[in-house]
Amino acid sequence: MEEMEEEQRTMTSVETVSVLQLFKDLSVRWQLITIIVVNAGMQLSGIDAIWFYTNAIFENAGISAHQIQYITVGTGAIEVIAGLIGVRLH
Repeated sequence: MEEMEEEQRTMTSVETVSVLQLFKDLSVRWQLITIIVVNAGMQLSGIDAIWFYTNAIFENAGISAHQIQYITVGTGAIEVIAGLIGVRLH
């Protein structure tokens, strides 16, 4: 209980920052730009749509419903590994 109260006291002292203040902060500007570019790229590439329909795609492929979650995780892991390999090869 004491830890929760301490966390509550800590959270009340945290200052909220507006979006405009965040963009003006030079210490996080490049991180923000990177996040925006990556997210825009994902949206424009269509990969989000594929992930949205993954369950239906695997179901239509004849994979049983209880296996789909594991195949989805495996597919995501392969995507991450391929991304890392692509970055290393570049």
